[in-house]
Amino acid sequence: MRAVAKKVKIIRLQDEYCKNCKYQTDVEQYCIEQCDIGKKLITLGKKEFRKRSTKVKTIEEKWDEKCKQAIILYNQGVNYPDIAKEMGCHVSNLYKELKKRGWLQM
Repeated sequence: MRAVAKKVKIIRLQDEYCKNCKYQTDVEQYCIEQCDIGKKLITLGKKEFRKRSTKVKTIEEKWDEKCKQAIILYNQGVNYPDIAKEMGCHVSNLYKELKKRGWLQM
């Protein structure tokens, strides 16, 4: 279901049921926990806004983290091939990404 359709469904459910709901009180949370329609509203809302809350890291951000970790390990005396194995990448890619950021140490 698309986002607009979900929002319309939420509004229609609220208009139809929430005005005459027997659980309607001053505390909105109580109403939602007790009412079946309220529970449907919660699940619709969670499905709708779940996408917006998760941020997917870009490839650059992932490599930034890997390179920072690689520098820490290198300063502790670990060689780049061993670091690459631990990071789950190829040594040449690690060299390339470190060099691109100006962090390659020999």
